[in-house]
Amino acid sequence: MYSNLFAANRLNWKLFIPIILLIVSCSGKVDVEVKKISRPNPTSDVFALPDNKLHDTLLELFNVHSQMDDPILISVFVARHKLGPRESDNVQVIFEPETMSNAYIGRDYFKSKETSNDIYLQSQGEYWTSKVYFVKQTPLPFRAEYSIHIIPLDSSHSKIVVTAQHPFIRSNDKEMGVAALHAETMPAQSTTIEEYCLILYIATKLGKQNEAIVMPEVK
Repeated sequence: MYSNLFAANRLNWKLFIPIILLIVSCSGKVDVEVKKISRPNPTSDVFALPDNKLHDTLLELFNVHSQMDDPILISVFVARHKLGPRESDNVQVIFEPETMSNAYIGRDYFKSKETSNDIYLQSQGEYWTSKVYFVKQTPLPFRAEYSIHIIPLDSSHSKIVVTAQHPFIRSNDKEMGVAALHAETMPAQSTTIEEYCLILYIATKLGKQNEAIVMPEVK
C-alpha cells in the first residue's frame, strides 16, 4: 500500500499502485491518483569511460544546446504553459548542471562525502507534467533535482547512480511551469521514470542501446 505521500524520499515499490490519496491543504482536500508502473526503472548504469572523463562528458551533454529538442528528454521533461484562457503550449524543461565548484541550488548536496566529482541537475524551479501523479485524470506538475553520483570501477569504466533530490508535486493544476506565488506544493515520492530518462539520454548519446522507459499502464 502507498504508505505516506509526505514520507521521506525512499523507494518502496508497493507505493506505485492505483490508489487515491487525500491531500489536505488550506483550500480543502485534493484527491491524488498515483498511476501504476509494472516495475521500477533502473537508476544506475555503467559506462566505458574513466570517472573524470565521464564527469566532463556529462557536463557537455547537459548544456542547453545538447538538451534542446532531444526526443528522449522531451518524452518526460515537458511543462504545459498557459498562453491564454483556452490555449496552452508544451515547453521543454532544461536542466542546469552544477558541480562542487559552482553549486548554488545543490550546495548542501556537495557537503556530503564522496560527492566532489558528482553532478547536480536543477531545473531552476520549473515543473513538468507528471507521468504518475494525477487529479481527476489531469497530470499534476512535478519537479525534483537530480544528483548524478559517479563511481570509478577501474581505469576505463565508471558507474553512475541517479537520485531524485527534493521531489515535489503541486496541487494547483491550473498552470504549469514555474511555481505560481500561491501554488500549494507538497513532498512526493520519486518514480524512477525521470531518473531513468536521464540515464537513457546519457546512454543514447554515448552509443549504448538501453531498454525503453517503463511508463504507467494505459487503461
